[in-house]
Amino acid sequence: MSTELKRQHRDTFMAFYSGLPDEFLPWNLLQGSGSQWTVRHWIANLIAHFPRNMIPERLHLRKGFSFQPPRFLFGWAMPPNALFNIAQRCNFLPPNTPADANPWSVDWAEMVLPLNTVLRKRFPEIMARLPGYALVAPVMTAGFRFHQCIALADSYATGRSKPSQADINTLQDFLGIGEGSTQVLADNQAQWWLDYGQTTWKYMDSREFNAQFNPWLKGVRQLQWN
Repeated sequence: MSTELKRQHRDTFMAFYSGLPDEFLPWNLLQGSGSQWTVRHWIANLIAHFPRNMIPERLHLRKGFSFQPPRFLFGWAMPPNALFNIAQRCNFLPPNTPADANPWSVDWAEMVLPLNTVLRKRFPEIMARLPGYALVAPVMTAGFRFHQCIALADSYATGRSKPSQADINTLQDFLGIGEGSTQVLADNQAQWWLDYGQTTWKYMDSREFNAQFNPWLKGVRQLQWN
């Protein structure tokens, strides 16, 4: 999938995204600004602006085939072993996961439905207010490193919306983040992070994205409806 905005689409793109800060604009629009940008150079520059407390507007997944933005997740980023310990303690590991499983081998996508089930049973009012659904997904951090994230908001689903600070604090206390050995990135604060799989602008169909990366979506929506 191409990461270069086609010339014939630039006017339409700028009419919709004209308010974006330069670091969020597609890499090929920055050519001629004093340096020669590559996709890797652009991603490294974007990562340098994360984690952060706010992101610009309109960075949601557009319906159908479109030039889609990078994806951003709001929550707590951590190494896989920290995620495993939290999931084990709070009972959202995938079914039949051995207690001594290698944290790097656990399928993170299989945690999404159990996580939402646990949170909706324990905090129904908070989850009813949540802008979307809770996620477990990898994020990219400085140096192109890989961390896991327990996310409470997804820019593709809800733009820049995120939970209230009171709801964030309640869920953080339940997960035990910041207590004892359960220390995570950004001084244990929930922040916006760059999704590991969708790090740059690209031409992509929203239905293909959801089919490939959100196989649990129907199950989570059924939880919301019940």
